Amino acid sequence: MKNNNSALSRGQKSKFPAMALGLGLAMTAPAFATDYDGVTNITTTVTIGGDMRLAPTGGSSSTFNITSTGSFTAQDGGRIGEDGDYAELNVAFGGNLHMDGEVTGNQGKVTDQTIRLNIFGTAFIEQLKFSEENTDDTLVVVGDGTNVATLTVIEGFFAKNGFASMTVNNNSSFILDTDFGSSVGTFGIDTGGNASGGYIDLVGTGTIKVLTAAGSSNGFGAAIAGTITGNGGTTAVTSEVDGDYLVYSTSAIPEPSSMSLLALGGLALLRRRRRA
Repeated sequence: MKNNNSALSRGQKSKFPAMALGLGLAMTAPAFATDYDGVTNITTTVTIGGDMRLAPTGGSSSTFNITSTGSFTAQDGGRIGEDGDYAELNVAFGGNLHMDGEVTGNQGKVTDQTIRLNIFGTAFIEQLKFSEENTDDTLVVVGDGTNVATLTVIEGFFAKNGFASMTVNNNSSFILDTDFGSSVGTFGIDTGGNASGGYIDLVGTGTIKVLTAAGSSNGFGAAIAGTITGNGGTTAVTSEVDGDYLVYSTSAIPEPSSMSLLALGGLALLRRRRRA
């Protein structure tokens, strides 16, 4: 944008100090929040300078859909479930969500508030902080079980003083990265004194990828703390370094019947050896 002040002489500028001050304030004024209530569909590229607020008022509900052709950026983060009863944010396969700054759930500290975050495309959330207060119902799903989906977070927590859980489905990943500066990326699950069982569940080939210090550009690794289950607790979760990441994935636990068969097979081998 061309600076109109450059067309004025020094004498002219001195005659309009209020105008100059007004322009300066306009340039430095903080961006305001954008409220979304009801149903919103993002089908193109949309960027807002402030933060987004879903279900911003008492008793309100909001469903925010980023379609397969949509891309949405909130430069100052957002509040999902500001003070309403229900807030849902959906990112379809092919869609993209980018949220800088802090993204909170249950910001208004409403008891029994319902929050849904379904990432079936790609999403980056700098600070994801869900269920800070009360016994709200917060569920995050990454992947539709078929298509590849990723949710990348630098830091945050689940279930600090309320309930929150995440499911990472087939072919999809929850990625914990490090800060662009010098701090460690951390994500804590079920960390508060009044927390109520928050967890992350890996389903099938779903994974959690935590960037290691060796893989980061600033030499700081990331860390995740809390409960990680596999297939609803029916399979074990293991981790191993794969390239730049420590990768958590599921590994099958033999069923009791399978264990029995293995035991019988071992006895049979022992008997054969004794006879020989």
